[in-house]
Amino acid sequence: MADLDDLEQISKLDASNLLGSIEALPDQLKQAWEEVFQTSMPEDLLNVKNVVVSGMGGSALGGRIIDSLILDRANTPIEISTEYRLPNYVGPDSLVIISSYSGNTEETLSSAHDAIKKNAKIFVVTTGGKIAQLAKEEGLPSYIFNPIHNPSNQPRMGIGYSIGAVLALLVKGKYIQMSSD
Repeated sequence: MADLDDLEQISKLDASNLLGSIEALPDQLKQAWEEVFQTSMPEDLLNVKNVVVSGMGGSALGGRIIDSLILDRANTPIEISTEYRLPNYVGPDSLVIISSYSGNTEETLSSAHDAIKKNAKIFVVTTGGKIAQLAKEEGLPSYIFNPIHNPSNQPRMGIGYSIGAVLALLVKGKYIQMSSD
């Protein structure tokens, strides 16, 4: 069993790592923004009738934050889904952004399979895991990132990656009106 000094050291380390992740939020945003803009995007992703961001927890939070800020800038309907299945209207004219920091989120992985089954256009945002493997196997366009600006390694503390990646993808695809500079 750990003694009091050990627990105090662990507590200080965790607080320092959390603070480091908070302080690195601008770096997370910048890294994701720049790397998504450097990622090739198939032409067919540029012509959709609706966009669904599928994720859970912090991975969905990025989409929710963006959704709350872009109401007057959206050119395309955008919805956030936190379910195992996608809405019934999702089909070949839909873009589904699969967002999972770990790449192993059960609900998001299920949504990815649902999107494939519905022949939706898909873009993956993750650090790895089963979702990255699925993207590789299915040849899905993706942004698989190295979270170098998240020293806590806690997915919720990497929110800048989710916000930056989804926002950059929406701007790059012209789904929302915003300057990319």
